[in-house]
Amino acid sequence: MPTTIHQLPFSSPKIAPTQQNSLNTLKNDKRIYYTFNYVRFLILALSTICLSLTVGSSLAFNFTLICMEEDNTESVTSLPKIQKKREPLKEHLNSEDTKWQKDWLLSVVAVGTLLGTLPITWITEKLGIRWMVTVYGMLSSLATLLVPLASTLGFWTLLAVRVVQGFGVATSYVAMSTISEEWAPLSESGMFLCLISCHFQVINLF
Repeated sequence: MPTTIHQLPFSSPKIAPTQQNSLNTLKNDKRIYYTFNYVRFLILALSTICLSLTVGSSLAFNFTLICMEEDNTESVTSLPKIQKKREPLKEHLNSEDTKWQKDWLLSVVAVGTLLGTLPITWITEKLGIRWMVTVYGMLSSLATLLVPLASTLGFWTLLAVRVVQGFGVATSYVAMSTISEEWAPLSESGMFLCLISCHFQVINLF
């Protein structure tokens, strides 16, 4: 007598171990995907801020020179004696025979950027992008802190400090390309690169 389907013992459907592992892997992949999807925008924001501050270290001196213009005679005579004393750098740069020095102080940052670009590829390959940005950023920050002291030591000392400030600008191009390559999908790499490059304009607003 043939056995009908109703006479077969009932058994609940079970998932094979390989299928269960595939489902767990899929869930983990989705979790990693969504985590990566949000973290990359955080990396984008932090990278833009850090690069803006690095470039801003060299731009801050430009506004300092604007404030060093020679004061009006009437306004100077009306100030107390303690405010009439001019700072060494201000008095030095306002003399007529040193205008070329002021021009050099503004343009020598480009020389520092060029010198900093030469070893930047080797440093990135040996130490990685994190250490490269850290080392160059600390050099640029230290040079910015030494600007007031260098101004009292003379023009050439201040010029050397300005060259070191240009090292920070050299990190921008390498950091932009590396961050976009590692954190942006191929379909969004162009947008990622454009947003990071906005730090050149963002720092000028502040």
